[in-house]
Amino acid sequence: MTNALLAIVALALIGSCAADEPVTNRPVLRHISTALGEIRLGERWGAPRSESSEPTISLPSGAYPEAQSTWITRDSDRTVIEIGFNYDQGTGFARKLQVFSGMMGPPDMHERPIHPDSIERAVWTDSLTRLELIKHPTRSVATLYARMTDLRYLGPRAE
Repeated sequence: MTNALLAIVALALIGSCAADEPVTNRPVLRHISTALGEIRLGERWGAPRSESSEPTISLPSGAYPEAQSTWITRDSDRTVIEIGFNYDQGTGFARKLQVFSGMMGPPDMHERPIHPDSIERAVWTDSLTRLELIKHPTRSVATLYARMTDLRYLGPRAE
């Protein structure tokens, strides 16, 4: 009986140690729910390209309530390749980093600024998606933004 109890304790300890190891291939967000419906990376969305010659479409204000503004970038087949969010000036990088880390664990990479005008960037990735949270002090639009990119698309990104 004692050996069985020791085996159970040993397995429990091994299991608890394994839970502290970094998670690989954890899923990164690939969709958002908006006032216009759900939008997913890698899926067709929106009006046909013939109605809009621009690959990047700005959603109406308030379509995604957590962001000041939201953009969607599509390829020529209307497949969503990037979803981006501009946050208002009062939104702090540290707070958003905490929120994203709570959902997906710590970032795979965190570039910290070396001087006040430097970019700070946190990146989460999985086999299909990259999510970046970026603080860009000299950016002309919002200085804090995030973007989800479908890694199957390797073209230019919206800035």
